[in-house]
Amino acid sequence: MPNFKYLTVALFAIIIAGCAGQAARQSDNAQIADAEARLRAGDYLGASQIYQNLEVNSDAPEYYRMMVAYVSLRSGNTREAQALLAQVLPDKLGSDEQAFYQVLRSWADLNQGKAKDAMARLNTFNADQLAPSNRRIYYKLRASAYNQLGNMLDSARERLNYAALIRNPDEARKNNEAIFETLDRVPVATLKDLVLQEKTGDLVGWMDLVLLTHAPENQRYNYLQTWLQRYPGHPATGEFIDSLKIKPGSGGKTQPAQQPPAATGAVSPAPNGNVIGVLLPLSGPYASLAQAVKDGIEAAHNADTSSPKPRLEYVDTQNADVAALYRKLVSLGARAVIGPLTKEELGVLSKSGNLSVTALGLNQTQDVNAEKIYQFGLIPEQDLEQSAASAWADGFQSALVLAPSSAFGTRMSGYFTDYWKGLGGKVLTVKTYNPGASEYTRPVGELLSAASQAAGRAFVFLIADARDARLIKPQIDAQQTAPLPVFAMSRVYDGHADAAMQNKDLSGITFCDIPWLLNDKASDPLSLTSLHTLADKTSESDLRLIAMGIDAYKLLPQLDILRSGSPYSGYTGRLSLQPGNRIRRQLDCAMLDGGTLRLRGPAPNVQPATGGGTIASR
Repeated sequence: MPNFKYLTVALFAIIIAGCAGQAARQSDNAQIADAEARLRAGDYLGASQIYQNLEVNSDAPEYYRMMVAYVSLRSGNTREAQALLAQVLPDKLGSDEQAFYQVLRSWADLNQGKAKDAMARLNTFNADQLAPSNRRIYYKLRASAYNQLGNMLDSARERLNYAALIRNPDEARKNNEAIFETLDRVPVATLKDLVLQEKTGDLVGWMDLVLLTHAPENQRYNYLQTWLQRYPGHPATGEFIDSLKIKPGSGGKTQPAQQPPAATGAVSPAPNGNVIGVLLPLSGPYASLAQAVKDGIEAAHNADTSSPKPRLEYVDTQNADVAALYRKLVSLGARAVIGPLTKEELGVLSKSGNLSVTALGLNQTQDVNAEKIYQFGLIPEQDLEQSAASAWADGFQSALVLAPSSAFGTRMSGYFTDYWKGLGGKVLTVKTYNPGASEYTRPVGELLSAASQAAGRAFVFLIADARDARLIKPQIDAQQTAPLPVFAMSRVYDGHADAAMQNKDLSGITFCDIPWLLNDKASDPLSLTSLHTLADKTSESDLRLIAMGIDAYKLLPQLDILRSGSPYSGYTGRLSLQPGNRIRRQLDCAMLDGGTLRLRGPAPNVQPATGGGTIASR
């Protein structure tokens, strides 16, 4: 999928030319130009020093203090920017500068995951009050805020407003991709209703185009011809439509495709054949996990319409030399290898040297330092982080943590504590329970007794599987006059959206999970519904590994795109490449409401900033 990081520091690489308004004096122009040049070069310290000097020596100190805050935001130091903005006297600024001041405050709010506060500020003025060069930032901020709030339709509307201001063809292409991706997060049934309500305009054309890609494969080309007649001159016509690759007699792709540039570490062509090797522990203690991954790989391979389709070659890594097996697969003509699965095997392969074709490892470890190895796994820390980020985005500050008395519980509760405190939050207490018990009154009571210490809004962060959560959540509700909100890791959900009676005991829990489980698309041959036979024979604890197997197979031709900075929308999340060839998953979030699954949208990505504060994206 195209690059669509809804809000990052890099998003604001637009330099503020002409935003000084009446506050910047003619004599300051040379220094302003120098500061802007330094910003373009990434010299944030140099730009900040220039603005600090102007703050002291010019007749517009409030404006230049605001610009120092702007540089702090550009450099990722949200906390420092907030302190500076709090010192600015807005009534000393010109009218367009006052609006820009609110833009910066909103930006800082979004970097802390406070989308509601950001939107409230952005609603105090309109784009016409901003200098023309700053209106693009305004619309991007609004799009990001709506996205964090789970309002995909209005996020797309703001993207359309932004589109009217774009002059750069590459930026227009990226914005088109962002609009499509945003609307593709809206459930199909909702989109169909919205198309009937909107009736005309570019937005309804985009919605209709998204719906087209969810139609049965053998109907998409004909639907596209109807779409082209219905929406002549639509901004998607041309390059974007071509990228969907919908051809006569072909279903086309459901996501825009890009031509990958040449890159170091790219998937190597097979000199001896069209083979994908797979390294999995098909026997031994990890056999059930390996089988679920294999089922996903096989399902994706069966659905692959490419010609010639690669042949899959499996080898069992149990009690074997994984490096020797890798070399064997290469000798058989493997152009890429999926696996190995365990951290230990991944470390061994990394240290073996002389890796001639790409290996997509199915785990992540610090021991990997090899250019040809990519690390892709269902890492629980990513799951925890995004559920916690959802709580932070909702404005909660104080956490009460309940975890199982196990090594996993200790690891996760420790990770949560470090992450939450890094954001600036407070962990009031961490309590444990015996997993698999029949009664949880005592640990829940001990947990809730700490709620009175809360500074700001408090919530419970629950680390539990579905079985334990169904007993714990009613206890949390029963022991509080006004039950505390509960956020949890994805293990709380067993993937059965239709099990309303069972899920009723989980009502009110917010969690983040893979799209394959939350956003089922029956028309997709790889959806949970379509693969129900596989899912039914797979244990709940291994279910998500089917989706990982699907993504592992489909990711191989997308690795160059990931290296170029563009994410890929997979079945395990929106996938992007991080340093060390680590693949990060952005999940979807949902709440169980009376047993019914209510989607909230993509998980926010809220990270502690290096210089203090937080950096948020979506």
